[in-house]
Amino acid sequence: MSAFSLKMDIADNRFFTGETSALFSRQQARQARHFHQKIAGYKPTPLVALNELAGLFGVNKILVKDESQRFGLNAFKMLGGSYAIARLLCEKYQLDIDALSFEKLKSSIKEKMTFATTTDGNHGRGVAWAAQQLGQNAVVYMPKGSAQERVDAILKLGAECIVTDMNYDDTVRFTMQTAQKNGWEVVQDTAWEGYTKIPTWIMQGYATLADEAVEQIASMGIARPTHVLLQGGVGAMAGGVLGYLADVYGPKNLHAIVVEPELADCLYRSGIKGQIVNVGGDMATIGSRFHYLLSDGTQGNGIPQLLPQLVLPWHTSGSGFTLSLASIQALLPAAFSMAMLGAIESLLCAVVLDGMTGTRHKANNELIGQGLGNIIAPFFGGITATAAIARSAANVRAGATSPISAVIHAVLVLLALLILAPLLSWLPLSAMAALLLMVAWNMSEAHKVVALLRRAPVDDVIVMLICMSLTVLFDMVIAIGVGIVLASLLFMRRIARMTHLAPVAISAPDDVLVIRVIGPLFFAAADSVFTDLKARAEGKRIVVLKWDAVPVLDAGGLEAFQRFVQSLPEGCELRVSNLEFQPLRTLARAGVQPIAWRLTFFPNKEAALADIAA
Repeated sequence: MSAFSLKMDIADNRFFTGETSALFSRQQARQARHFHQKIAGYKPTPLVALNELAGLFGVNKILVKDESQRFGLNAFKMLGGSYAIARLLCEKYQLDIDALSFEKLKSSIKEKMTFATTTDGNHGRGVAWAAQQLGQNAVVYMPKGSAQERVDAILKLGAECIVTDMNYDDTVRFTMQTAQKNGWEVVQDTAWEGYTKIPTWIMQGYATLADEAVEQIASMGIARPTHVLLQGGVGAMAGGVLGYLADVYGPKNLHAIVVEPELADCLYRSGIKGQIVNVGGDMATIGSRFHYLLSDGTQGNGIPQLLPQLVLPWHTSGSGFTLSLASIQALLPAAFSMAMLGAIESLLCAVVLDGMTGTRHKANNELIGQGLGNIIAPFFGGITATAAIARSAANVRAGATSPISAVIHAVLVLLALLILAPLLSWLPLSAMAALLLMVAWNMSEAHKVVALLRRAPVDDVIVMLICMSLTVLFDMVIAIGVGIVLASLLFMRRIARMTHLAPVAISAPDDVLVIRVIGPLFFAAADSVFTDLKARAEGKRIVVLKWDAVPVLDAGGLEAFQRFVQSLPEGCELRVSNLEFQPLRTLARAGVQPIAWRLTFFPNKEAALADIAA
């Protein structure tokens, strides 16, 4: 099953003028279509109605032009390539395109020509196909990283295909230089100063599919489409089709959306800036990969040179988040997990730094400060954060041993934001990736992990491995939740094992049992303790329990205690001494009262044994 990820930035065309061009009129489109109709095997590709999808989105119709059936090439690009080559040959041999066909062209060509182009796939196939149909040569250059199946598809059409070690734009320049040197004709869908005629012909050729679509829409009884969605590569198809549609329906009645890939968004950037913007392909930097929109609609690249602005998180542009009870309920599990992680990480970090600096932290102050910061930060576009052991330890080793270091750090970040942002925009992402890898490695403290695996208790190792696996396979929120549950269970297991009975070294008759209870009497330990005590109390007249080492008595422990008292055999008396404050308060709140000859309480062991000693 394929995975699909979508990231969108949408911008209106602020520079729209409503002007049309005679180069992309209905007349030009129909001239191109007239030529294509004379090619053997021509037929309009279908306009498919996606009725179920339209019903899903609540619109009347969604129509898709299926270009997979265009001359068996599975692409519309041959429309532009074939028409441009035909126009070029007509110009060279002074022929009339309207009265011409592929067969007439083929017979009119006096010498074999070579057509060169640069492509990332389908345009090159179109040029190769047209050259093959006319019995001409084609040389197709492709940029680095081109897929082998695209190379093979071009080779099958009889063209020469060369993959360079350059990006697309540099490959276009190389193609032009090579073609000029060898006397080849360049058929390129990318235009530049001094080279616009052939790209214009290519765009006019693409208008054939738009002319077909207009006829098909009219046959369905639709006056005009409400929206037109087109993909943009170099923009030739989008420009040619939109030029034709603007002439047919009127530019102000046409609502068009052009979609292009994020890494080659030259149309998007050009539309926002109002002038041509070239997108390089050599090296991604902070400035080339990240951009932002200001309130006036202008775009900036890299790091925004402005202070964070106060804005409610649920009012953030494009967030799609709505503040409601349902959204709060959905966020609570993740919020709880992150809060627990932040608290644990911060306190662990403080303990480590205490050992490095010889100081002592205040846990409450740490958590309160962190909590306030994480509450305020989202209202200025920030994200939740916590202290990190590795980062903090590195700061301490560098001499940052006081809170002033954090203030200095904040000032440096502010300077980087307001003054150094233009310079930082030139940082290559590859260098940043290497830096992040080094930071991640240092933060991982692999040697400590290895030592933990070797020396730590098995329970702790299991919890660590499970949390690490869940983080990698799923996400941190799930890992934190599972880790907290597992750690809690293991903690209770360990505490339960700590609670036990210990004999008191004292001279007493055989029918008197003096036992000291050590550890908390909570639900996980109480049952086993009183079960053991019941076995030891068999045949005893008096059982003295010394509770000086019992710090906690919870509801489960109280219930187990009461069941034990009720199960005492006739003639056996239970005497409890040395009660700590918390167990005493729990017994008092539960209304536990002394029972004559069965249950009594004493301040200490000596008082409990006074009548026996006497």
